[in-house]
Amino acid sequence: MSLQVPNIWQLQTKGDADALVEALRHPDAGTRRGSAAALRALGAWQAVPALQAALAVENDWQVHAAITAALQYLDHDIYIETLIKNKDVRGLSKMLNSTRPDDVITACRALGSVGDPVAVEPLIMVFRNPLLGSHIRLEAAEALLKLKNPPAVVTLLGALRRDDWQVRRNAAAVLGQLNATWAVEPLIKALEDLHPMVRRTAAAALRRIGAPEAIEAVV
Repeated sequence: MSLQVPNIWQLQTKGDADALVEALRHPDAGTRRGSAAALRALGAWQAVPALQAALAVENDWQVHAAITAALQYLDHDIYIETLIKNKDVRGLSKMLNSTRPDDVITACRALGSVGDPVAVEPLIMVFRNPLLGSHIRLEAAEALLKLKNPPAVVTLLGALRRDDWQVRRNAAAVLGQLNATWAVEPLIKALEDLHPMVRRTAAAALRRIGAPEAIEAVV
């Protein structure tokens, strides 16, 4: 590959996607960044595999962001699959800021599976965001539970699944006291617990939380 810096604007004007793909491997970060942006502008969906390959080896954060943006635009689903396959914690953490709930849930699940403690802080931000839906916050809690040293309140989710019925009962009681709207779904599941004390405590917790789905479950 020539070290001569290609004219990205000219290549974009010509619609030369092949040359732009070649430019993704150029030593100059600005050239790589411009190439990714140009491929996005051209809607060059055929460049998705090359963009994926470039993303996997890119170290410059600005170029990484440009390639990510191009992939998001050109093939959202393939982009997400790439992040998961590559265990790209940085990319998955950025995905937690998506306005699409499904993206956030997917990122939470993937980060929990990867198990990298770097993901703890961004997951905590999702978990503690009261503007997000309870199901999204629950997914963040599930992911945090798989990582080391989750917040104390998140450990209550795991306690609801312990073998000791007293531990399950106590967890349900505390979740109710904390008005843990994010825990409505697991508390509803606790209404089917084998031990009557756990069932009663879960019902009381749901009534205390008072969310519509919680009230509906105990009516």
